[in-house]
Parts: sequence; structure tokens; C-alpha cells
Amino acid sequence: MLLKRTRPCGYWLAADQTDAALRLRGLGVRVQRVDEAGELRGEAYTETAREFGTRPDVRGSIADGGGVLRVKVAVAPALIDAATGSYYVGLDQPLANLVIAALEPDTQNSFVTHRIVDSVSAQARVLRPPELKMSTLP
Repeated sequence: MLLKRTRPCGYWLAADQTDAALRLRGLGVRVQRVDEAGELRGEAYTETAREFGTRPDVRGSIADGGGVLRVKVAVAPALIDAATGSYYVGLDQPLANLVIAALEPDTQNSFVTHRIVDSVSAQARVLRPPELKMSTLP
């Protein structure tokens, strides 16, 4: 089933999602830490279904340790409370498609699927460029 969503300008990750932020940074993605709390206009995810299984591949199913978590989500407009220490990952960078694959929770390679991000509520789609004070992770 093909889903269509408007492309966001970036993604927000909760402050406790440091592992996800560091993994993205390790792949060469520019990740920014929110230095001053504020609001972001975006879309919040709500989980509508979940199941555990194997990840399909061109060669068949891949035996991932413990399987993968497949979720279905709905998105709804939201004002996101971006706390100090949370993260913003913009799509105005060369690795934008990698960011989308990692942070859209219902893709087969997402950080939610592989349980790097704890839940869909720990991330959100950002629809307008943030006007918050932020610093780039080194």
C-alpha cells in the first residue's frame, strides 16, 4: 500500500532520543539540538496498529534479532512543544532522503521499526522552518 504525505521541512525528536540523534549524526546527517524551548508547527503521529515480524528484503525475509516492529500511523496537525535538549533534523541537506527513511515510522527501515526510537510520540513532522535557537551537534 502506497502512502502519500506532504514532505515536511524536517523532523523533531524528543530530548530522550539521543541514540537516534547520534546515529543520524554518525551517518553524516546534520542534527541540531534545541537550545531554547519553543513551539513548532507540525504533524504528530498517532499509532493505529502494530505487529512484530521479519523485515522483507529482495532475497526474502531477513532474520533480525527479535524481529522488527511494524506500525501503522495517522498524522494530525499539531503544535509541538520543543523542549530544550530536543532535536531538529532539517531536510535542507544532501541526506534528506535518508532522514525520511529513518524518521517516517511506518517505513521498513525506520528507527521506530528497529526500536531505536521508543514510540511514535517521541518524534513529529515539522512543517515550517523553526525559529528557535539551536546548535548543530558536532
